[in-house]
Amino acid sequence: MTPALGAELERMQDAFVREWLFYRGDATHAREAEALRARGLLPEDVNLRRKKLARLTAGTPAWTFTTPGADLNVAAYLGRRWHLDHAPE
Repeated sequence: MTPALGAELERMQDAFVREWLFYRGDATHAREAEALRARGLLPEDVNLRRKKLARLTAGTPAWTFTTPGADLNVAAYLGRRWHLDHAPE
């Protein structure tokens, strides 16, 4: 991996974390955690922000988010080759 690519991946990771996640101890933790509890979810050390929960599909064991127009064949291809902790039912 080139240094430029590594720096870009790190920038993208930081942007994702700021937009999607909050941590126990963050300044916004109390408000975000209360929103999770209101939905019957228990806050953990790392959590999704309340505004992102509505973007997830919750009808499966693993909640998912798919960009509109995404090619789900890519996910199926990766799923056969990238072993995760859970398998589709």
